[in-house]
Amino acid sequence: MYHYEKPFSKLEDLGLQRTKMQAVGFYIAYLILGMILGAISGILYVKFTGNEDTDKIIKFSGNLAVAYCIILSLLIAFYKDILSSPRALVTVILAGVTSYFAGCLGGLLPVTYLSTFRNEYSPHGENDSEAEDR
Repeated sequence: MYHYEKPFSKLEDLGLQRTKMQAVGFYIAYLILGMILGAISGILYVKFTGNEDTDKIIKFSGNLAVAYCIILSLLIAFYKDILSSPRALVTVILAGVTSYFAGCLGGLLPVTYLSTFRNEYSPHGENDSEAEDR
């Protein structure tokens, strides 16, 4: 029997091995959060520096997007206990590179892919939510 997972369930659990549907919900939720952080950072940049140069604001928010994607991917790898895995490290680097060129829109794609990796502490590589149901 097919076990349906809600796409926006357990968003705060960074160690969860996500299904495809949960990964889509994760991407959408963290993209919206990244956009909100970018907007707030732009507002705070103008308020504290007094500089309203649009190019500088975009550059500042872009740098924040890179940091956001790298930190989020490192946290996921840490909570999954796969931080030393070469595949996870390549994905973290890829998140930084894609976020540099495409912001959160592109940078969260590798992060979302990383969220679907098997957890090291999961006994049989099964989805953690399925393990809890047993």
